[in-house]
Amino acid sequence: MSEEARFNAEQLRSSLGKLKEKIKEEQQKAQRDVFRNFLVDVLKMDLDDEGAKALEEQYIESLNLLSDEDTDISGRILAFIQSEFLYSVLTYKNLSYEREIKSFLTRLTNLIQATTKESSESDMAYITTFLSAGLKDATSIIEGQDIPPDMAKVILNSLASPLDSWFKRK
Repeated sequence: MSEEARFNAEQLRSSLGKLKEKIKEEQQKAQRDVFRNFLVDVLKMDLDDEGAKALEEQYIESLNLLSDEDTDISGRILAFIQSEFLYSVLTYKNLSYEREIKSFLTRLTNLIQATTKESSESDMAYITTFLSAGLKDATSIIEGQDIPPDMAKVILNSLASPLDSWFKRK
């Protein structure tokens, strides 16, 4: 009887592992859909464009970085802020007016929040709160100022600067 119970436990473990993989696949599909909508609606990109495909892959890689529970939260956020994906998205359009930049950052915040809804990672809500607050701070930096030539770097620096105050470093 114990062999039968052990076999069932192994079968259950295997089934749960397969279910977890399937849930992750479905989440990734939903996250890709959210990002594709962002590409079309915000960046006005054709989904068949090689640049759009490259951005989508960078996006998925960035999400994998953010959900890597083997790395502390501040490290994941810093890796995301320094990622090729975020810089590419911020520099794709030549945002040279305050209103354009604010609108874009709001839409980027919405993308990050929508992505969190499709994630099962418990830390993603915290990460999203941090990034949303950082993007809001970045928006306030540009109010009433001349737009710097490398606005993307200004935004990335404003996202990275509160890391030490939000997270205790070991």
